[in-house]
Order: sequence, then C-alpha cells, then structure tokens
Amino acid sequence: MLKQLLRIKVLREQGAALEVNRRHQRLELAVTEKNRREQALTDFHAWRPGHEDGLFAELAEQVVPMMAIESYRETLAELITREVAMQHTLLAAEKACAEARTALAQAEQAHRVAIKEVEKFKELDREAQQILSREQERAEDMELEEFATPQKKRRAA
Repeated sequence: MLKQLLRIKVLREQGAALEVNRRHQRLELAVTEKNRREQALTDFHAWRPGHEDGLFAELAEQVVPMMAIESYRETLAELITREVAMQHTLLAAEKACAEARTALAQAEQAHRVAIKEVEKFKELDREAQQILSREQERAEDMELEEFATPQKKRRAA
C-alpha cells in the first residue's frame, strides 16, 4: 500500500517538476517579448525626433498650403498615437512577465511540497520495511526456539 502511495507521490512530484520547467520557459518567452518591446520603444524614441525634424524641414523650406500643415499635424498625432500604443504593449509585456514570475514561484512551491511528500513517504516506507524485517527476524527466532526446545526436552529425558 505504501509503495503504491509512494509511486503516486513520485508521479505528482515529476508532474510538478515538469510544470516548473514549463513555467521557466513561459517566463523566458515573456522576458524576451518584454525586452523586444522595450527595444522597439527605445528605437522609436531615437528615430522620432529626426523624423519630425525632417518633416518640419520640408515645410519650413517653402510656402506650403494649409493642407500640408494639417497633414504634418496629423502625422505628428499618428506618431504620438503609435508611441502610446507601444508604451501600452510594453506595459502589457511587463505585466505578463510579472504574472509568469508569480506562476513560476507557485509552481516551484508546489514542487517543493511534492518533494517533501515523496521524502515523507520514502521514510514511511523505510520504517515499514524495518518493522517488517524485525517481525520476520522475531518469527525466525521463535521458530528456532520452538525447534530447539523439543530437542532439549528429549536430551533431558
């Protein structure tokens, strides 16, 4: 019975270990995605001022119709909207990293508990085996005593 329970505990521990590995992989993916998004935002911050200056320089060199100025303003608004969207995706990636870290910590805790359970059942199994071994030794000793006792009576008679 203890052997079967121990097998079950070992299987649970193995499952918990696999879950820890899966959570590690998910965290690595989340961190990679967050880093990619951070780099994209950094690159955008580096690119945007030059792009805006270039757009303004085109307008400043000549007399332009009001439509061109409106188009410039719309382009600037689009750039701002794009930056805000990039910031939101970065925040979402950071949140995903935090959630992945939490899930990993929970999986690691569950794995530690499973390991303790396995160790506990291994100890119980060892104790049961020791008790069984002692009982077998006692039974053998009693058999020897029973065998030896009748022969002593015969010799005495």
